[in-house]
Amino acid sequence: MDKNLKNIIEKIPFDLSGYFDGSQVNEIRIRAGSNIKIFSDGRYITVKNTLITQKELEDIFLKFCDYTLSAYRDQISCGFITLPGGHRVGIGGKFICTESEIVLNRVSSLIIRIANQVDYKYDSLLMHFSAGLLIAGPPHSGKTTLLRSICRNTGVNRVVCDERNEFHDCSTYCDIISGVNKTIAIAQAVRSMNPDIIICDEIGGESEAQQLLSFMNTGVRFICSVHAENVDRLWLKPNIRLLLENRVFDKIVLLGRDEETYFIKETVNV
Repeated sequence: MDKNLKNIIEKIPFDLSGYFDGSQVNEIRIRAGSNIKIFSDGRYITVKNTLITQKELEDIFLKFCDYTLSAYRDQISCGFITLPGGHRVGIGGKFICTESEIVLNRVSSLIIRIANQVDYKYDSLLMHFSAGLLIAGPPHSGKTTLLRSICRNTGVNRVVCDERNEFHDCSTYCDIISGVNKTIAIAQAVRSMNPDIIICDEIGGESEAQQLLSFMNTGVRFICSVHAENVDRLWLKPNIRLLLENRVFDKIVLLGRDEETYFIKETVNV
């Protein structure tokens, strides 16, 4: 277990280390008034005798923020914080919205997404595309894991638009723009970093789609991921449909997972 992950689970008032021995843990769910749940080897496991009180939940959250909530204010307002190692904590709770900011009033759950440091095995033919590669799959199918493997193993100049600070360990292999929304980061990358490929995780918003369209004829290719259980679902997403119809992407890769491993279910040329 790497030191960053060890540091995370040590902040939880129950010993979860045994669940990481020989298993691939992707997620830890902590809710006030409930037992902890772990998503491991393709299924959720309820950890017995780990009932979390509201006070314990708040203490865990403060530890994750190094007892300095103001330092994480911008991330918290977006519903998550990113921890060392690229691990991400989604925040459930009551938020108060004003004209100028979004403030967390009370935390009720924490969803820790584990950034697994494993390579996604893929055939070199996956990278044979002209315009762009769209990686699709349901939650826990390894979309981010595949993108991280591409970052580490693709030889061309590539820039990652890392809005949620999940790719920092890839910085020795590629250029990264982190902590900036993808719409701004894409423009920065194209205009000032001379990339061959721009990589974005979890696209789907209208502004992102319009930005990809606006830069599709600059010679830059895009590799992006999106949540979708199958190819038909992709075409039902208006912004993704727009990108496919305009051939921003000319190859779709659909991912799946069983209890043992991630795998590529289907490859479709658009």
